[in-house]
Amino acid sequence: MHWSSSGDDTDSEASTSQAPSTILAQSQAKYDFLMLLHRVVSESTVCLMSHERRQTLVMIDRLAFQVSLSIYNPQSTVAGHTPRTTLFYLPRNTTQWIPVV
Repeated sequence: MHWSSSGDDTDSEASTSQAPSTILAQSQAKYDFLMLLHRVVSESTVCLMSHERRQTLVMIDRLAFQVSLSIYNPQSTVAGHTPRTTLFYLPRNTTQWIPVV
């Protein structure tokens, strides 16, 4: 085992250098999920009125666009803080919100 006394290789530096790639991977995973969800909703045989289907697809498109902005422009965060956004879904006849993204 090799020990470095210079202090150049610290855990905090290693985690800081890996953080942007982790955030990018998470954003890419969110985008991929939203595109899959869009495809499922658009091809679904579940009974949605056409207006509800359009509204749902537009909402998914907007969320995917916001996620894609964070993928291609990671500097858009304020002071290095990445805001957390969670999309919730409220199924019919329930009072429990379900987190989606």
